[in-house]
Amino acid sequence: MAVVAVAMIGKLAVSVLFAFSYFWSSEVFPSTLRTTLVGFCSLMARIGSMAAPAIVDLVSEMTKRDTPYGTGCAFLVTVNRIT
Repeated sequence: MAVVAVAMIGKLAVSVLFAFSYFWSSEVFPSTLRTTLVGFCSLMARIGSMAAPAIVDLVSEMTKRDTPYGTGCAFLVTVNRIT
């Protein structure tokens, strides 16, 4: 039961942050380039979501461990520090 609750909270968090990214990215860019760059951000988000499973598999094979959570956390911390 706890696993389902944590999964639902995670799904809610991802959905909220994905929706928030559209609002945030539309306010960051200048008006003349706004639609093009919001579309580009959406494209990069889709590519990242397609590449994520392959990256986790690659890292798991390289380290000989099942490390999806560690890889995900390290990626999020790295992206957070960059932006």
